[in-house]
Amino acid sequence: MPRRVTSSCETSNGVRVGQVVRRSCKASAKAKEAKLFALMKCLPSETRQAMLEERFSQAQRLALERWIIAHKASQNHTTPCASRPTQLSRCLKGSTFKSTTCRPAGRSGVAGLHLHRRKVGKMFYRASVAAGPFRLRTGFTTKEEKAKEFLEVLLRIRARITSVVQVCHSEKLEELDLIEASFKRAVEEETAALGPLGRKEMQLHFYAKVPANYWIGKALSTPNFPVDGGLEQGLHAWRSLTLARAAVFRGRTNRYTILQHHPPDELEVAWGHLRQKHIDVWTAAGRCPKKAAERLAALEAKHHPYRERMQRRWKRAADRRTYAEDAVGAQQAIERILTRWFPARDAVLKRTRSQHELKDRKKGAGICLP
Repeated sequence: MPRRVTSSCETSNGVRVGQVVRRSCKASAKAKEAKLFALMKCLPSETRQAMLEERFSQAQRLALERWIIAHKASQNHTTPCASRPTQLSRCLKGSTFKSTTCRPAGRSGVAGLHLHRRKVGKMFYRASVAAGPFRLRTGFTTKEEKAKEFLEVLLRIRARITSVVQVCHSEKLEELDLIEASFKRAVEEETAALGPLGRKEMQLHFYAKVPANYWIGKALSTPNFPVDGGLEQGLHAWRSLTLARAAVFRGRTNRYTILQHHPPDELEVAWGHLRQKHIDVWTAAGRCPKKAAERLAALEAKHHPYRERMQRRWKRAADRRTYAEDAVGAQQAIERILTRWFPARDAVLKRTRSQHELKDRKKGAGICLP
């Protein structure tokens, strides 16, 4: 039974108040069940079956089974596909959801169309979309209809690039040629319908992004290049950064899961090459290398606490994996947990504590510790 410790204290207005404090010997059942589940998976199937039959009590087996069922149900819980809005529908409706294809609708009321007000009172419009690793945007125009026409051109380019990127696997470097050729062909063909004057008025520019979330918390970007006269240079910059990034896993990852493929020391070496290549790309585009290095240093410093925390998490996971690989150590750990785990007693303690809390709430009185 939980031990009740009572004492009294008096407030400034002379009214005595109280609080009931309980000290329970209840252990965290969920933590025990999670540890047991992880350790049991490290054992051979014959040893696991023998331990379940000989070492586990009936209450422990049932409690572990209930936890496994609840754990799998929580992992398999996903939103039905029919109820999920697609990226295209969110883009067309101007939803506030984040989308990798175009930005949410702003003051213009149209997703991908941006409105800028100048001091002179005029309104300028600009269209921009994301097409795979590339970001396309037009120049400013005072005509909203013209900006919408440019946006339709960008959306067609995006559709063509997205279809190619979905087929390609990002970890295959030989498919960079296919993405590059598709981008050049889509830009040339879709903008040709505008004519020479319309293309000049469009002032289409682009830049590319390369994932670097683990190191700086965001993607690295190339300089902004004009399509007329700078298409080849921009694609070369994107290819250079992509090849430098290819030193580590290039599949679907984020700043946390990339540590499942590489230890921190390998990632640090890869970042040194990618960082220098990023500075070289900006220098080749006529930008100041010192400013590029300072910008990266500021991002690294800002993201450093997150990186340290992820590295500590990786070290703890590596220690657990090293220990779990030893079946004897896992079996001994299971034995220690079972000797201190009593599901029936934990249930009684939880029920008793709930009853006491309900009784105290009804009384509306408490007692403070000295």
